[in-house]
Amino acid sequence: MAGKVTVFNCFNEPVTNLSVAGYSAAATIAGWADGTVTGVPKYTPSSTTVPRAKYAGSSAVFAIGDNAVKVPWDSFTGSITVTVPSSVPGTGPISLDQDLMLYVGANQAFLTTQFGYVIGTFTVVGALGGVQVDTEAGGAEPLSVNAS
Repeated sequence: MAGKVTVFNCFNEPVTNLSVAGYSAAATIAGWADGTVTGVPKYTPSSTTVPRAKYAGSSAVFAIGDNAVKVPWDSFTGSITVTVPSSVPGTGPISLDQDLMLYVGANQAFLTTQFGYVIGTFTVVGALGGVQVDTEAGGAEPLSVNAS
């Protein structure tokens, strides 16, 4: 049975309608915990799971290769191209049955194996309040202003 990718929202705002490969993957992923719920430490990220597949199809799956991911937060929408490798130099093949974890922040995301090996880091490109932002510069440098 194919593994899953657990997508963690590491931002304080909820994600509404996460999409993978153009298909809806989750209605909502809450923002990180604010510390008010007993037993849940502050900043604990919320998550959802998305199936893995060898090839992209007609539903939300993380396939081997490049995957277009849209992360709509309340204040902006992040776009990421997440590359799922079939193998990693020095560690060997990554079984399709293996679970992966994708941690998504406001400007970067990283993909790990279930054994804690980081297998990819990705820039989150976003638009904040109608202003295109350079997320590599900490999200503070406007690239262009939306005239509409």
